[in-house]
Amino acid sequence: QSFRDKWQEWNAQGLRLHDIHVRRRGSKTLYSGVFRPGSGAYGLWANVTWDSFRAKWQEWSNQGLRLVDIHVHRVGNENRYSGVFLPGSGAYGLWANVTWDSFKAKWQELSRQGLRLVDIHVHRVGDQTRYSGVFLPGRGGYGLWANTTWSSFVSKWREWSNQGLRLVDLNMHQVGNSIRYSGVFLPGNDSHYLWANVTFESLRAKWQELAKQGLRLIDFEITNAEDDAANFADISLGRGEISYSPLEQEAFGGIFGQETLNDVVDFSQAPLEGGGGIGTGNGAKADPKVDRDLEMNGGVFFPNESENSNDQEGLGGAFFNIESADLPMTEVEGYGGVVLPD
Repeated sequence: QSFRDKWQEWNAQGLRLHDIHVRRRGSKTLYSGVFRPGSGAYGLWANVTWDSFRAKWQEWSNQGLRLVDIHVHRVGNENRYSGVFLPGSGAYGLWANVTWDSFKAKWQELSRQGLRLVDIHVHRVGDQTRYSGVFLPGRGGYGLWANTTWSSFVSKWREWSNQGLRLVDLNMHQVGNSIRYSGVFLPGNDSHYLWANVTFESLRAKWQELAKQGLRLIDFEITNAEDDAANFADISLGRGEISYSPLEQEAFGGIFGQETLNDVVDFSQAPLEGGGGIGTGNGAKADPKVDRDLEMNGGVFFPNESENSNDQEGLGGAFFNIESADLPMTEVEGYGGVVLPD
């Protein structure tokens, strides 16, 4: 069963796609997605050129949808874009396929205007690292830690989790023989878990285990040797081993109902190399503190107003208790669709 068929089936059953991952394996394009309960309008536009994606983004934004997740993958010498759309209102922004300096500047600019980065995608184009991000209205603390090693990333994850931020989006990309991690952080004080750079069997087992404990998967990543490799391989557990898992070649997923949850769940596992760990939801509020691109890709749009608008390790920062600005709050190119309320 194709991804599009499953997307349509589960939408009809009250689920909505929130996160999409697209990758090439040989001559095939493979899709993975995270579905959560939802209602109302929804859209998916996948495997398209930038011009097609931007046009659809603008069209559907004008119809009351907002881009919530973006993924970029390489097909030959060009980028292909895929995006998930859900109901939304107010300001929104997209800044895509730019250098770190351009992305960081736009992130800081839009954050001051009351937008928050909610999704990031990082990919390699030759020897350059390119960044793409989705921005939606938000307030309060926020953080971005990009293009880092695992040890740096998990250290920052622990630190910011204890200061009242939660990881809401994770991206992994390959640089030579190493995996680099990038993450988006927004305010939160609930229980949370990170399980990273493991085999599919390990991820599936952890997903099922945590679902029974009241946690839901919100973001999914697969790291590959190279986005445009002729034959795809998955890096397993960071040991530099190349392996193909038969389970990864078949579609897997399912709908899981509301489990009966204990009032208190014992989340005590600490983060380890090649894995992840749990936070108990006791993040404290932090004191206030403030810890040019090759293409003009994207833009930011405010209600009744529009504006069109190489790498180091360990980039980003966190900002706490910032007041938001006073703003109203098939394997073919171009497949997907939109469903709007009657």
